[in-house]
Amino acid sequence: MEFSHATFATGGLSRHYDREGDMRKSNLVSPFSINIIGALALLATILTTIMAGVSPASAQHYASIVVDADTGRVLHEKNADKRYHPASLTKMMTLYMVFDALEEGRIDLDTKIQFSRKAARSECVCLHVGRGKSIPLETAILALAVKSANDVAVAVAEHMGGSVKGFAKQMTARARAIGMSKTTFRNASGLEHWRQLSTARDMATLGIRLQTDFPQYYDYFSRTHFMFRGKRHKTHNNLLSQFEGTDGIKTGYIRRARFNLVSSVTRPEGRLVGVVLGGAKARIRDRIMKRLLTEGYEKLEAINARRHLVAEGPGRAMGARLEAALAKNPFVNEIPQGDADGAMAGIEPKGNWIIQVGAFGSRERARKAAQIAVSKLGGLSDGTGILVVPSKSKKLYRARLDGLDKKGAYKACKVLKKARIDCLEIQPRRAG
Repeated sequence: MEFSHATFATGGLSRHYDREGDMRKSNLVSPFSINIIGALALLATILTTIMAGVSPASAQHYASIVVDADTGRVLHEKNADKRYHPASLTKMMTLYMVFDALEEGRIDLDTKIQFSRKAARSECVCLHVGRGKSIPLETAILALAVKSANDVAVAVAEHMGGSVKGFAKQMTARARAIGMSKTTFRNASGLEHWRQLSTARDMATLGIRLQTDFPQYYDYFSRTHFMFRGKRHKTHNNLLSQFEGTDGIKTGYIRRARFNLVSSVTRPEGRLVGVVLGGAKARIRDRIMKRLLTEGYEKLEAINARRHLVAEGPGRAMGARLEAALAKNPFVNEIPQGDADGAMAGIEPKGNWIIQVGAFGSRERARKAAQIAVSKLGGLSDGTGILVVPSKSKKLYRARLDGLDKKGAYKACKVLKKARIDCLEIQPRRAG
């Protein structure tokens, strides 16, 4: 449910802005003016509600989704395809565009972002850089991810797209390209625009793609604060400190949208991405998210228990149905190191090559590295499975993909190395 918001004043001006910390600006008004403001605002809300044919009680309705980021499996959804105003979740897409430009070398972290008159006069929350001044791109990234600064969003949009409108068109086009089929952007900040809309499902897609497409930049979303001109700016994402395993990513608020949140949580059982749109209050939104993620992990444990596999070794034929499932939803198949090495003996080379994309100090890091590799391979990953192979001491975990032939293994490594991911082709050994 969405309400229009109208504010009236006699002898004064009152304006409500995008807030991640209840940021509001208003001129002083008399008590009489305040009464008029309240009465007329209430009347406007009632009229809008009647015109929309929706009762005020439906304002309590919200949209939500929880997705297993490892497989794409939806563990929970409610109104997941209903369109809502994304508010400052928009800045996730702004940053997606920034990270993409960084990866392509069109900009770098030291690129200067200059503030025009329009940027400097943006509706706040703001970093207050000042007209004609500039900041390094990395500071701009922190201001967007942590503080959710609207003036910075405008400056970035103008730098990258020539104008806010032009950049918003680029954002929408890229969103559609990565699977956000019901999302339309009209600005880079998330400030209110009646045609700027998205869904919980699309925002989950974006949350997952930010980590899989740009793992080298994703940590910006886990930052709890940053310093600018001697001032400490703190995040509004309470789950970073309140919910175990949370590693990002973004909050959002405007009056029309109410309270939004996208959360990413990584635990030994796997990684979940949750979305709540239209929460009545920030604390209610956070409470809903915690409950949904907790239930999500309970469901994930049950699913993992049901699909438990006793692996016969990497590269062993798994059957057409299993290979198809792995191609669509690759999962971690953890096996003891000794069995993994020994099982290669006697296996024919064709279709049994493995590529290794790194060795890590934890199972979670190895799994994540393998998942990132899969996301970069596109169609080349068809028929592959993800393997996490621990050493005997379990102090080292090797991230691998199996189910490849020789040509496929070398081609996959070529693609991954181009994406700056280490890759090693491993030839299966014969018995004797």
